This record gives sequence, C-alpha cells and structure tokens, in this order.
Amino acid sequence: MVSQVGINNASEKAFSTFKQPQNGWFLPAQTDNKDKKSYKIPITIGTAALITGFGILALLKGPKGTNKYLAKLKTILEGKLEKGGKFQSFYKKSLDAINSFYQKSSSINNINSLKDVLFQKLMFGKKFTKNIHQGITRFFNNISRNTVNASYAKTQRKFAKLNEYMAEINAEILTKDSNKADIVKKIRQEITEMNSAFEIGFGQNARNARLEKIEHETDELFSYFWGKSFGDIRRNFKSKDMYQTFIAEERMLPFKNAMADDVSKLKETLTKELKDSLAKYKEILPEWKYKLVEKKANKLLKSLDKSIETETSSYIDKARDLKLGSAPTDIISILGTVGTVGWFLGKSKDKEERISSSLKYGIPAIGAIATSLLCTAKLVAGGKSIAIGLVSGWVMSKLGTVVDNTRKKYKLDVSIENRTIVKPQPDNV
Repeated sequence: MVSQVGINNASEKAFSTFKQPQNGWFLPAQTDNKDKKSYKIPITIGTAALITGFGILALLKGPKGTNKYLAKLKTILEGKLEKGGKFQSFYKKSLDAINSFYQKSSSINNINSLKDVLFQKLMFGKKFTKNIHQGITRFFNNISRNTVNASYAKTQRKFAKLNEYMAEINAEILTKDSNKADIVKKIRQEITEMNSAFEIGFGQNARNARLEKIEHETDELFSYFWGKSFGDIRRNFKSKDMYQTFIAEERMLPFKNAMADDVSKLKETLTKELKDSLAKYKEILPEWKYKLVEKKANKLLKSLDKSIETETSSYIDKARDLKLGSAPTDIISILGTVGTVGWFLGKSKDKEERISSSLKYGIPAIGAIATSLLCTAKLVAGGKSIAIGLVSGWVMSKLGTVVDNTRKKYKLDVSIENRTIVKPQPDNV
C-alpha cells in the first residue's frame, strides 16, 4: 500500500501560497499611481508642445493676416467708389471706417517689430551671434525668394503651352484655308510681341532687377525703425505713429505701390497683345475651338496675377520683416517646442516610454511647428500655414506610431529567438 503522507504534504506545499478570493471573486491588482501618471505623459507631451509652439508663434506673428484681408476689402471698396453709383455714401463711410481701424490695428505689429529689432541688436553685439542671426535670415530669405521664382516658373510653363497650342492652331488654319494667311501672320506677330513683353517684364533678368531694388529699399529699414523707436524712447513711445500706424509698413508703402504700378503696366502690355490675338481667333475659329484657346489664355493670366502678387506684395512684406530680424525670433517657437518636449520626456518612467513618446508625440509636435514656419517662409498665409502644420504633425504622429509598433514587435521577436531552450532532464531511476 502506497503511503498518503508524501502526497498530502506535496499538495499542501503546492497550494500553500494560493489565497482564497474575497467574497468568491478575484480582485484585480491595484495599479500604482505612478503608472497612471506615466501613462498620461505621452499624450501630454504632444498637447503641451503644440500649445507652446503655436502659442509662441501666434504671439510673435501678430494680426498680419487680418490686415491683409482688410487691405483687400479696401481695394474692393475703392474700386466701387471709382465706378460711382447710388451707394457712394455707404462705400465712403465704410472705407473711412476700415482705414481708421486698419491703421490702428496695424500699429499692433509695431510690438513684433520692437521685439525683432531688440533681439537683432542683442545678437549683433558679438560677431559669433551676428553670424548666426544673419545665417538664419539668409536661409529664410532664400526660401521666400525661391517661392517667387517657382511661381513665375509655373506661369512660364503655362505660357509655353499656350504658345505651342496657338502655333498648332495657326498651322491648322493655314492648312484648311490659305486665304487667312494675312490674319495668321498678324497673330504670329502679336505672339512674338507677347513673348517679348513677358521676357522684358517677368523674365529672370527683370525679376533680378526688381530684387535689387527691394534690397536697396530695405537696407536702411532697421536703422529707420530703430530711430523711430528705441532711438529716443521717451519721445517715440508717446508719438501717434507708434499707436496709429505700422511704422515699417508706412515706410515701405510708397515703394511697394510704385513697384506694383510698374509691374501692372508691364502686364497690361502683355495682356493687350494676347487679347488682340484672341479677338482675331474669335472671328475665324469655330466657337468651341475659340473657347479652348480663351480658357488657356485666362489660366495664364490668372497664374501671372498670382505670381505678381507673390512678388510685389507677399515677398516685399517678408523682405521688410526679415530686415527687422523676424526670422531668428520665429526660431524661438521651435526652441520652445523642443524644450517642452524634452521636459516632459524627462518625466517618463523609463527609456522605453521615452522612445515611444518621442516617436508618437514629441517629434510630430516639433515637425508641426517646423512645417508651419517653413510654410510662412514660402509666403503661405498665416492661417493656412498653421493648418498645414497641424495636418503634417498628425501624419507624422501616425507614421511614428507605425514605427514604434514595428520596433516593439522586432524587439519582441529577437528576444524570443534568443531564448535558450532548456531540455527536460530524465528522472533518476
């Protein structure tokens, strides 16, 4: 008979550490408060970084976007006044109200300029920091200038396609009806003059000449603004200019308007030649064929208008701000975001959480701010640049999540492969 003592002792020993569930139910293990706090950190990193970055950016930029919309509304109302009509009194009062509000709201931008010139003055105190400041400014200016050139390159491609299409039409007309040779000859002459007008007004040499004028006009802008502000603090900060006008804009406005007028005249010459050609096509082409030519011509003119606005408005404003030192202070928003991310990563419970948080929230937050700044340098409007930045941050967050999950899976797979398999030992007989 087999003894039961050994079996009973083994059973008691095996289950000695097993505890009876309270009230017949197993209670879940209590989560440490530290784990709860660390779980919240990854989400907090992204939120805090975005708030910090875009908050600083908003403070540094001011209401420039609003002023641009007001400027467009002013132009519309001025056009209405020129046309005349029974609503002249209403248009006049509206324009006066907008002018008053525009001037006073524009003066808020003086705060940004004050901050920019003060920081530039500080950075220019040492050769090393001066070189950094100038390098950042040069980098942003190159991006802005490339945007102008890219816009004109796009317009030039549309212009080349229109030329090719018109050449095909001319050849087709001569093939079908040689009696229209004189009309085609005149059209070809107008196309030649149109090409010449485009090169004279908007070719690379013409744009470089205007760039030199912009550089020359903004050369003394820093000294001018400094003289109107910190040059005599007691007098200048009591003056109406500081609180009723945007000093730097007022200084650049005559030059800006003059350049816009010059470029508009160049465009008018090109447009006249194009419209003369279209008028002749309308007489000799079927309506459907003429509509195709007209559509391509309108697309060209629309593209040209956009390029002109980019160069003579958006870029001049950017050149003005860059001369006052806006680019290095914009970088502060990125530094603020990096600092916020770094601080919260330091609160992570371990290295694993730090890596995951960086990939999914930290890097995307920094990327969102950087993208927004890049869009601003590319002369994209403020609201649109922020929207693009947020979308890019969301995309980077999704990609970061994929990378993090792949990383964890690979780490787990390698860990399993490297485990040593322990073979069971045979029982001793």
